[in-house]
Amino acid sequence: MKRILIPVIGLLLFLFSYAKTEITQVSSEQEIMKLMNDWMRALMKKDARTLDKLMAPEFTISNVSKAYFDKPETTKESWLSNSDNLKVDSIHYYKMKVYIADNVAVVKSTFYFAGSRRYGVSTPDPGKNSSEFTPFIDSTTILVDTWIRRKQGWQVFNRLRVDDPTAK
Repeated sequence: MKRILIPVIGLLLFLFSYAKTEITQVSSEQEIMKLMNDWMRALMKKDARTLDKLMAPEFTISNVSKAYFDKPETTKESWLSNSDNLKVDSIHYYKMKVYIADNVAVVKSTFYFAGSRRYGVSTPDPGKNSSEFTPFIDSTTILVDTWIRRKQGWQVFNRLRVDDPTAK
């Protein structure tokens, strides 16, 4: 009886730890998806405190295309400064897929972004009045975000914006 009981208990402990890992993985994926939405809502509301909490100090954003490949990445400070010139009307993700390994999460998503932009000193555009907002819509953006789990929680470390391959 003892010969059977010990392996059965071992098997049950193994299955319990496996199930716990699966539950942790699912809850981490859900947490990352929530944080992705919280991040964009904070951008929409211009919530600097939440943006600072969710974005790692070394955050960068890059555009993955031939035209932008050799250009410098945008830093957190520059991105936040440029976001002051945005009026976001609508923002959401069409699709989101989360991949997690230890303390790193990579999120592949299709993103919708609509609103208007004020052109000025930080984003010069000849012929635009710096006090007026010009409407824009970007419904074809594909994003790849990398998150790192730190003591204070998850923070987005990098964003890659992938140009729509079907765009002409």
